[in-house]
Amino acid sequence: MKKTVVLLLLAVAWLQAQWPDTLIATVSTGQSPNDACFSTDGEYVFVAVGYGLLTKISTQTWSVSGVLSLGGTPECVTCTPDNTVLVADGELGRLLFVDGQTMTLLGEEPIDPDPVEFALSPDGAFAYLSHSGGFATIIDTAAMEGIGSVWVGNQPGGCHLSPDGQTLYIADNQSPNETALSLPQGPVQRFVSGMDSFDCLQAEGSIYFSNPGWEMILRMDESTLLVTGSLELPGAAPGWLASTPDLPYLFAVSATGNKINVIDSADFQYAGQILVGASPRRPCFSPDGAFMAVPCATANKLYVLGYDPAGVHGPDPGFGIMATGPASTPEIIVSTSSTASCIITLHDLSGRRVSTLHSGPLAPGNHSLFCHGLPSGVYHAVVTGGLEGSCRLTIIR
Repeated sequence: MKKTVVLLLLAVAWLQAQWPDTLIATVSTGQSPNDACFSTDGEYVFVAVGYGLLTKISTQTWSVSGVLSLGGTPECVTCTPDNTVLVADGELGRLLFVDGQTMTLLGEEPIDPDPVEFALSPDGAFAYLSHSGGFATIIDTAAMEGIGSVWVGNQPGGCHLSPDGQTLYIADNQSPNETALSLPQGPVQRFVSGMDSFDCLQAEGSIYFSNPGWEMILRMDESTLLVTGSLELPGAAPGWLASTPDLPYLFAVSATGNKINVIDSADFQYAGQILVGASPRRPCFSPDGAFMAVPCATANKLYVLGYDPAGVHGPDPGFGIMATGPASTPEIIVSTSSTASCIITLHDLSGRRVSTLHSGPLAPGNHSLFCHGLPSGVYHAVVTGGLEGSCRLTIIR
């Protein structure tokens, strides 16, 4: 029985590591970051900042390595394989091309108003930009120019490009119909989802649509364009959607809370949540899937999340320690198969002890310890004495 408990604990730790839920860094971006994207080599994150800036962040140090003043209101951003950064300015109605290496402006041209989201072709040769005014702009990235504008719905929202680069799916926020645009420039196919959709996402043969007002995510079959399921998320208000091909999960930003809802796409069920800063926007993933970056508009920061092994197991095979979170009061779970006397302390990143969580005998079984009254940050729980081990935890308030 004791062995079963330990194996179950290890299984829980493994499951927790299946999505990036550990706060790696928070980076000040400037006021009101709206969107972010990784460079294709994963070395930088580019952030479109609402107060007229493009901010460049190094993923080696998680610090700002460059800022370009653009003016207007940068709404969304994408980056091509040759490090040309495309920025859509919603206030001045222009598309900006920026050299991501030197952070210099290469060119600009007018676009339709109200840009929503970029989608980039697999080879980076074309970019597609949805506009809530009813159109999608087709962009030749090498020539740095728009080559067409196509009507795609009453009030287009987020868009998503199929992996083969042949179809652009676009949510419609003012109609029960959604759009599939055959590329490069048509035809346009309208199909019925039955709800006003905020964003859309294609994954593993299905298309997902979100509606924060209805607190629902809808799933449709990609080949038949018929509804195959719906998932109600009371209180979650799912808005922006994201995914990475390496994980069987969808990530839905909560429009009413500072969190991201995790959806298991295999059984189309709620799987958990990730706490982030105020007013999160669309998440983006590093090319290797190791990091998820979330611009948080009211917090004026980029939240960077990654993976944590959820605990280091000591020489005693019957001993384990792991932490849940990030959370305002993370839970540390300690398991042991035999009675042992130990001390469990909490340390900040400088190594300073900030709390003693336990001192004395620890009976066989699972024990939950809580961290109260500590400021936001990354900490280490350390076990010494008759048992040895440690784990990392993150507190977000």
